[in-house]
Amino acid sequence: MLRRLALLLLCLAPSLRADAPARSFFTASDGVKLEYVDAGSGPAVILLHGRNSNAEDQWLKTGVAAALAAHHRVIAPELRGDRSSARRAEDVVELMKTLRVDRAHLHGYGSAGDVLTQLLASHPERLLTASYGGSVIPEIGPETPPGDEIARRIDLTKVKVPVLALNSRLDRPNEKTGRMRRELPRFWSYGLAGSEPARIVGPVYTKILSSFVELFDPGVPPLEDRFFVARDGVKLHYWSIGQGPAVVLLHGFSGSADMWLFNGVAAALAKNHRVLALDCRGHGRSDKPHDPARYGPPVALDTVELLDHLKLEKAHIHGFSLGGWILAYILSQRPERVLTAAFVGHAVMEFDPAMERNVPQDREGVDGLDRAAREKVRDPLELEARSVQGPGTRDDQALAAARAYPWKPTERLEGEVFPSRLPIDLKSIKMPVLAIMGALDWPNLKTHRMWRELDNIWIVRLPGKAHVSGVAPGYIPPEYVDATVKFVTANDPR
Repeated sequence: MLRRLALLLLCLAPSLRADAPARSFFTASDGVKLEYVDAGSGPAVILLHGRNSNAEDQWLKTGVAAALAAHHRVIAPELRGDRSSARRAEDVVELMKTLRVDRAHLHGYGSAGDVLTQLLASHPERLLTASYGGSVIPEIGPETPPGDEIARRIDLTKVKVPVLALNSRLDRPNEKTGRMRRELPRFWSYGLAGSEPARIVGPVYTKILSSFVELFDPGVPPLEDRFFVARDGVKLHYWSIGQGPAVVLLHGFSGSADMWLFNGVAAALAKNHRVLALDCRGHGRSDKPHDPARYGPPVALDTVELLDHLKLEKAHIHGFSLGGWILAYILSQRPERVLTAAFVGHAVMEFDPAMERNVPQDREGVDGLDRAAREKVRDPLELEARSVQGPGTRDDQALAAARAYPWKPTERLEGEVFPSRLPIDLKSIKMPVLAIMGALDWPNLKTHRMWRELDNIWIVRLPGKAHVSGVAPGYIPPEYVDATVKFVTANDPR
């Protein structure tokens, strides 16, 4: 039997680098001379620093500018500190005119959030996206500072551009973004685990911001939220972005489809593919039945129904954890609907105890970042998208119902929510299969049977990564994204 095995042992890549940024000056209409940093090429991203900081400390020394400049033109002005946010917003517009930049992604940190809000109110046509770091658009009420006229004046329901808020989880991010969640048509709020409010700018912050920016670059088809109703009446949410061969992304237990928006996978695939991500029943913005009988196999078959709904004969299917079980179940029941299969943190494990004894020993160890990463994919309140239908919320009763589905004792291992020892005839599977596993997530145990029985298997191990830290927004290594795009592209229909 001809075997094709691509075993990729990947090391962490060096951080992104950009050419040395150029420093220049321009003169505002009131005669004030202002410095700015200009680096990279591509769609423009304008970074606005906070109070008592500057472009050098806020964006260059932290690596934010270099990471964004890999695919974008990054402009970071030194803001005047003694005038109103309206005057500073006009400085930004005048700088854009000087540099002949019609529209840009605007990102404001701390006090520069007021400048960003001013631009949303007075020059919305200039923005591709708006993202806030360590700041928000506050509620309007008795406690609103009398001088905060921007927040009082702006009508958020008319803001058309995508908006992101990045805040520390220690700084009440959900409470502070209440108005934004209610009123903005397209809004995401992300709380950074374990970060002090004044020190949130770092690698996780940078990766999430970069993913958000890339999703809404010019030329990328718009992100669309959609719903459909499964045959048993459960209403399911999914989103779609990009054009080309279809790729379906499936999240893990207690997570949501939006994890793929902020870990860079959707942004990378959407350049040449139609990317679809489903909120599994009981999760995200899909219905959340409390009856255990509504879970089990129907969770997996919802993906097949999504393909039916969209009149897609087959698709690349990429599943993390619970999503990997869904993929395995589809392979056991409807393999003709799968163009390629990609398992992440889940696999078709050994069924024979004798074979299990032959599995090479896995490396012992703990990824210290896995706990923080786990918080980012399991709690929709911390990774929340808003649409006209309303935000997703965690429902513990629904998750308990999913756990309580009455599997037979022989169908799963003790403690598993969804069984990993499915009786699949892997030798009959002819499509290409990818397995991405953290090196600390028992990759040998999880992939040994697949390695033995599949004709066309690609195995990627992520050094130093555990179950969730290899895929979670802000923690995912670039090798994961690169391997996924390479695998999917290599196996697109010709």
